[in-house]
Amino acid sequence: MKEEIKMRKRSRILLLAMLIAAVAAIAMMPATAMAATSHTIHVDIVEGNDTNDGLIQATAVQTLTKAFQMVTTAESYTIKVYGGETPYPSPGIISIASGASVIVEAGDTAPVTVYKNPELATNKLFEFNNQTFSYITFDGITLTGDNPATPEVEKAGYGVYINSCDRAEGNAAYFYNSIFENLDFGIWQDYSDYLYVTVEDCQITAKRPINMGYGKKLTVLNSELALSEDAESSYSVINLDGNSNIEVKDSELIGNNGIGRGIYEDINSG
Repeated sequence: MKEEIKMRKRSRILLLAMLIAAVAAIAMMPATAMAATSHTIHVDIVEGNDTNDGLIQATAVQTLTKAFQMVTTAESYTIKVYGGETPYPSPGIISIASGASVIVEAGDTAPVTVYKNPELATNKLFEFNNQTFSYITFDGITLTGDNPATPEVEKAGYGVYINSCDRAEGNAAYFYNSIFENLDFGIWQDYSDYLYVTVEDCQITAKRPINMGYGKKLTVLNSELALSEDAESSYSVINLDGNSNIEVKDSELIGNNGIGRGIYEDINSG
């Protein structure tokens, strides 16, 4: 009996020693080995070149088109954009790896504006169609339907268009500190049943600022959403179709000089 107890004690001591060694080994591992893989892609609109690797600003690519083409695995990517104004990615529909997480953000304090590409027929600045991304984020970006190369102010197109981006595990679209202007539609989401949309510290002015069709939930925080001057009385600041939940806090919904709807839901769509 005593010998059996001794054996048990030895086993426990050996197990404890192995656990201590394992913890010590983990503590000595570099942070990069412990964290999930994350990539940063630098886009310099003025100085970049699409033959570069985009790993640092000095070797930045030049276009958003190239940056999105580099999102090839189900990992996390941050696209840092420098240099002012750029047309939206071509040829239109953005294709990224299933399960990927992408952040598009201003690379420094200078504003970044993405405008409607006059060379392309599509009027969607960022179009995600039948994509199964984990999440996409826009932070500190201005999206406009106006082409800065022309003297007149053009008002047309979609800011961010998300359609049928179903991912059973759930996915999300986040918009922070961004401006949408001179557009028919600000954020258009439809038939993405598992999608959560969050708008925070944003200003969206369009004929239809937000359309949320069949998503999980729309959250609007500390933002200003306004109908543009050419909006009709039947248009809504926020339009809901289907079974989407909504939360609006510390935000302002503005009509077109007294006309238009604030939040409207088509209950026949649910």
